[in-house]
Amino acid sequence: MKALTALLVTVALVTPAFAQNPTLQDLLKKQKGSIVVSATKPVLLHTGKPITANDKKQLLSTVVKTYKTIPRLAGVKVTNTGAAQSAPTSATLTPQMMYTKGLVKAVAYTPAEASPGENLLMFYSGYANSLFFDIDAIPNTAYMLSIQVFAGSSAPQFMVSNSLADGISHGDETFTGVFGNNEFAYLVTSNSQGTIHVSLYSSNATWDFTSCEITATPIN
Repeated sequence: MKALTALLVTVALVTPAFAQNPTLQDLLKKQKGSIVVSATKPVLLHTGKPITANDKKQLLSTVVKTYKTIPRLAGVKVTNTGAAQSAPTSATLTPQMMYTKGLVKAVAYTPAEASPGENLLMFYSGYANSLFFDIDAIPNTAYMLSIQVFAGSSAPQFMVSNSLADGISHGDETFTGVFGNNEFAYLVTSNSQGTIHVSLYSSNATWDFTSCEITATPIN
């Protein structure tokens, strides 16, 4: 019964089309809207300790400065649309709540075990066992994902990417964690409207997704 429950929950965590044709490329291609690649090089922050508010502030400041140096955007005044103004600017995802309308949804690809009622979402190692965050991006906005995971072995290797629709990764960033709880931040920027895909997996460790706090900050 436990195996059956996990199977049903796993199917519920993916889109129907993806469930019928289980390839990572199809998962990305079937997402609605245009694909947005981060306007600046995605930045990963992993200190080996919990990410502090000051860490986030400094990371955001650095990336925003870089964004404003992009030639085609430098000096351009931001005009927010009604849709942009009404979109949520922050959310926290957990295995129990994987979606916030207008901002982000998380999609689990072939998790080893999924039990939202127990707040459990576990993955084996390898790219074929990934967690995707699909961000509803709007122009002139920085998106910071503060992610917490639990690693089941020592020296776990994690990779975070800004994935493209054809399955090719972009802005790959890696870090070596520790056994137990790990926290890191990943920041991308958008200069157009569409979907930003962020993928997460471990190359050598079984791991659990704990939470993801995502914050959208307008760049003025």
